Amino acid sequence: MFMCDEAGRGAVGRIRTGHFRCFCVPACSRGRTATTWKSPCGIIRRHSKEYFAKPRLLPPGYAAAQGLASNPPYGSVILRAAGAACFALLTITHADAGGSLTAPHLGTAISESDAQKWNLNVFPDGTGLPAGRGTAKEGRAIYDKQCQSCHGPEGRGATAEELVGEPRPPTKEDPSKAIGSYWPYATTLFDFTRRSMPPATAGLLTNDDVYAVTAYLLFANKIIAEGDELNALTLPKIKMPNRDGFVRVDVK
Repeated sequence: MFMCDEAGRGAVGRIRTGHFRCFCVPACSRGRTATTWKSPCGIIRRHSKEYFAKPRLLPPGYAAAQGLASNPPYGSVILRAAGAACFALLTITHADAGGSLTAPHLGTAISESDAQKWNLNVFPDGTGLPAGRGTAKEGRAIYDKQCQSCHGPEGRGATAEELVGEPRPPTKEDPSKAIGSYWPYATTLFDFTRRSMPPATAGLLTNDDVYAVTAYLLFANKIIAEGDELNALTLPKIKMPNRDGFVRVDVK
């Protein structure tokens, strides 16, 4: 499907003097001709001009339904099918003169309960934090069981990025991106852990578990005491060492 027309204008399903001109980006370079081409899935294909000129087996009655005497060349069938599929999936039409829009009836509407499962955003001021609580002492056991295999003992080493560093902003000599030295808000740690960790079973941890793991990592970074309890009220009040290390941009 990734061919150009005779003039090299990028039409799908045609060939150019026996060579192929790919319009698949970035799998290959636009505008280059070659006797082989590479599809996005990595398959190398080599065909002659005659290959695409040969009629192919099509559903019974296809030619008659299209008003044709015989099966058309394979390339033109691909072009027609691809165009129909794109039109069906991507075109939004005006339903009436009032200008209301309708889209293709694909899939099913998401329920409110299902939508809430994905509504996990937590903001720096604490908006979005759920009910729950946890301490570093409780979080250590959860970390050892769920997180240590990737992040290493006490948040250092192993295969994943280190989580623990000195509680000071990064410098040229020590450009650490650990939680204690880089992250500007403690609420981000809760948000990221709840929606993404552990990677293979995200969502496994309860809200109490996430508060506890968050407390343990903040304690390991020397930002809170081991006995400090984190909840929806106390977590946003924590000021991270690098809170002022970012340039704010007004996106309005």
